[in-house]
Amino acid sequence: MKKFLITLISLVLLFKIGFEIHHNLVYYSVYYAQHLNHNKDADPVMALLIDNLDAIPRPENSTIGYDFDGINIAYHNYKNIQVGGLISSYDLYNNRNVYSFDTSGKFYEYTMMGSEIPYNFKEKQEEAKKLVYDIIQPVIDIQPEPPKYANLQWIFNIIYGRRFQ
Repeated sequence: MKKFLITLISLVLLFKIGFEIHHNLVYYSVYYAQHLNHNKDADPVMALLIDNLDAIPRPENSTIGYDFDGINIAYHNYKNIQVGGLISSYDLYNNRNVYSFDTSGKFYEYTMMGSEIPYNFKEKQEEAKKLVYDIIQPVIDIQPEPPKYANLQWIFNIIYGRRFQ
């Protein structure tokens, strides 16, 4: 009985520690993403902000809105812009324009609904980045820094480093 009790307490303690580490990595993910070495075309801040939008601090103001019905979406209330997605891909909608990003937040496609007009890739990439940050910059601005004793940047780098290379 004593061995069973010790095993049970050990398992509960390990589960609690694992849960605390996971919570830390998600809650501070935007801070960690800002300090992650990554490919110059990747955008870990945008990707992880959208992935964890429901678990990170968000400003409550009349400019930015959020929708968590199925996928995480952040939108601008006064401009017709919204960004959302799942871990596999992200889309930015601005009127009839759709900008697509891969799992690392790298821009890869632009589409104007109902049009086949050719476009300049670099120009659309810069436009997409500006529109995304119009929405997410206020969220980034309020993200807390983890306490020094609980900074798990090194674990974050191990887990997410390869995704953004």
